[in-house]
Amino acid sequence: MGGKCKESECVHSFSISHYAKCLNPSYGWNTIEFSGLAAIDLEDKTALHLEAVQTLRDSENESLLAYYARQITSRSEKLKKISSLIAADAFFAREPFVTALVEQDFHLVTRLRKDLFMRYLYHGPKRKGRGRPKQYDGRIDPKNLRHDQFSVCAESEDGSWIAYEAIVNIRSWKRRVRLVVEHALDENGNIKSYKLYACTDTEMTGAQVKRAYNYRFQIEFLYRDAKQFAGLNHCQARTKEKLHFHLNTALTVVSLAKVAFHLTIPLEQRKAFSMADIKNTHANELFFNRIISLRQSQETKLRGPLPDNPYPNLLFYV
Repeated sequence: MGGKCKESECVHSFSISHYAKCLNPSYGWNTIEFSGLAAIDLEDKTALHLEAVQTLRDSENESLLAYYARQITSRSEKLKKISSLIAADAFFAREPFVTALVEQDFHLVTRLRKDLFMRYLYHGPKRKGRGRPKQYDGRIDPKNLRHDQFSVCAESEDGSWIAYEAIVNIRSWKRRVRLVVEHALDENGNIKSYKLYACTDTEMTGAQVKRAYNYRFQIEFLYRDAKQFAGLNHCQARTKEKLHFHLNTALTVVSLAKVAFHLTIPLEQRKAFSMADIKNTHANELFFNRIISLRQSQETKLRGPLPDNPYPNLLFYV
């Protein structure tokens, strides 16, 4: 993906998840938290695993958000070869996570809490006389946007939602961001609810911000498939190194399956990726080959050797 995908078409997704580990049948199951990074190709609409790390922090000397930010910034050299854009959910839309990423020349795409204090930027005439120039022009009400500040950046064909964009200030972040406000509309065009997205890169358009965040969820499919089909929950190791190896092996297997059996299909012919279909196909093929091999051994004893592929089309009916 690093050699194929343009930076504007790629984004890193960062997420937290848990997996179960059976320490001892008499003790029951224990869950282990890990943080993971995946590279998402916005054109292929799929995520490939990069690295996952078990959460092991010094709670006395480092906050949880600072620890998560360090998992990204400590890998900045390798990550920036693919993209400098990080997509994370609303849990990470706080300090010190945001500042830690921006200081290392990353940009964050995230969803915002609805109680966040956001301010319009002042674009009017400068006041004469002494004193600091006016910077802000009031608090933003997401349900009553000022149309002199916000413009439409995307909307659905069926009229179920419409998105607006503007450059605003987030007080707790102490910085300007590209804000996208998505309104969910009812049949009469009234606002039912809204969502807030933000990006620290103000050069991105609102449509690009919304698109990058929407595909962030692809990393969750990696975790789901690894747990269901790649044995992520079947590890009983105890040491940190063995747990790290098992965690990344399970997630890498899912990504390799995508590359081998999904991304090789032309984009216009490609359906949704299904790890279950791949597993069932190969299980059926293995079972079929086993039956044929036993049949060949019996026929060899009675009639002599059979052709290499006596039933070439039978596999499609298994």
